[in-house]
Amino acid sequence: MTSGSASSDGRVQDALSGRPKVAIVTGASSGIGLEIVKMLIEKGYRVVANSRKITSAMTLHSTADLKLVDGDIGIRETAQRVVDTALQSFGRVDLLVNNAGVFIPKPFTEYSAEDFERAVGTNLAGRNESSA
Repeated sequence: MTSGSASSDGRVQDALSGRPKVAIVTGASSGIGLEIVKMLIEKGYRVVANSRKITSAMTLHSTADLKLVDGDIGIRETAQRVVDTALQSFGRVDLLVNNAGVFIPKPFTEYSAEDFERAVGTNLAGRNESSA
């Protein structure tokens, strides 16, 4: 992590380089994740936003400071694509917001092996992959 400061217009930037900070937000197409993306952009961050179908949700639109990556963060290749997009587009990652999660509406004791794998893949492993 790098030190941060705010420019005269209140935009968050790296204290050493003066460049905008970079964030990754998973689960970003709606709800809390969407609002976090909007707030970060407003504060001057560059953001890579991810959800399974973020482009078709049409709640966000890609710009020079906002990159959208479709895909299930529980899949290793998606997590790698998210990180690669941040590094290729913005050069680094300063903040990771692990907001993605799945809820399977039945008692845990009734989960199938597939249910368990899906929940762990998104709620735990996907977060681990994107923070590695």
